[in-house]
Formats: sequence, structure tokens, C-alpha cells
Amino acid sequence: MTEPRTWTLTINRLPVSQNDPVWREKWKQYRYKRDWMDDVYWSCREQQIPALKCISLSIVVYFKTRAHRDLDNYHPTTCKAIQDGLSHAGVIPTDDERYIPQLPTLRFFIDCKNPRTEVTVTEIA
Repeated sequence: MTEPRTWTLTINRLPVSQNDPVWREKWKQYRYKRDWMDDVYWSCREQQIPALKCISLSIVVYFKTRAHRDLDNYHPTTCKAIQDGLSHAGVIPTDDERYIPQLPTLRFFIDCKNPRTEVTVTEIA
């Protein structure tokens, strides 16, 4: 049996909490989501990720500081934009449960020198 194919996308951007003022205005939400989608799209193109039938996602955010963060407040602002970016890049046809059958995992770590978001895309056979 072969190992599943995996790609790691490094996005040089940090998500915002849904409690952040950026998330309270519709036009700022739109711009935020569009920027994330664009970053994911170009990262997929760089790595030449092919069209896949089914994937799982793992998202790791490396923040600059150890401030308290509520994981639940980051899930909606991060996962949806990343899934939409993968769909826009043609990695999956759409972001419904047929192509992403489980919720993405989201974890936080600290990296003072290189804050970023890493998205691991794993093909599910």
C-alpha cells in the first residue's frame, strides 16, 4: 500500500479571531477572506498540487507571542478561507463533505522569529 500524498503550504499571514474588529465589518471580512484565498491559491500553484478527490487538512498557526487565544474563535475565520482557496486553485471541486469529509484540525504554536500559518493537505484514498 502506498503512502498518501501530502503537501504543506506555508502562508505568511496569521488568522484573526472572530472577535477581532476586522471580522465585524462585512467589507473587511470579504477582503480578509479574499487575501487568504489568494495566498492559498498561489501556494497551491507553486507546489503544483493536482486535482484531488478527497483530502484532509491540518492547520498549524505559529504566533509571535504567547497571548491567550481561544481556538474556537479562529476556526471560522481560518478554515473556510483556506478551503475556498483550495477549491479556487482546483485542488478540490468544492469544499463540501464529499471532498473534505472531516473538520480540519487547527493547532497553535509559538515562533517569535517566523510567525506563519502552515496548511498540510493530505490526499485520502
